[in-house]
Amino acid sequence: LATAPRPEAVLRLRGAPTAQGEAVDTVLQRVVLLCHHELLCLDLHGHDGGPWRDAALRSCAERRVRTSGLALGLLAAFVWQAAPWSSEEAQEARREEACAALGRTRPLLASVVDLAGRPSILGPRHEQSLAAVSALRLLLAAVDGEADDASHEGCVEAGGVGGAEANAGHALA
Repeated sequence: LATAPRPEAVLRLRGAPTAQGEAVDTVLQRVVLLCHHELLCLDLHGHDGGPWRDAALRSCAERRVRTSGLALGLLAAFVWQAAPWSSEEAQEARREEACAALGRTRPLLASVVDLAGRPSILGPRHEQSLAAVSALRLLLAAVDGEADDASHEGCVEAGGVGGAEANAGHALA
């Protein structure tokens, strides 16, 4: 990736189909899966080696932090290459294309942004990941498939079904 003239092209590479003819994940999709997995493991196990202060667990956490940081950097680079600043219409279309490239890993992007945005997950390297997280946030509206406010019709309001008045009784019960 470091020597590729267009990292986006490398991230879109796909392996040969399986014997059953199913498509294999692209490099980009595998990076999303890896990043999500590492961040989840850091959230579950932490940085300090657990209750036993085990050196092997601390070493594993350091590898996970480094791996997730590299994956976040790759994903941010992909976003900047795939959806650069342009007119609003062109930008929206490019975001949709970038989200389509995520394929089945598309729903994980919101979780990656949430996990990487927490200071407790990446520890001392949290500040380094904030730039990547802000780049990934550009795709969140398109990832959900909700590009405009018109797509929110029929959604439950913040107060719930029937609004805040209908839910006031439930809060007291």
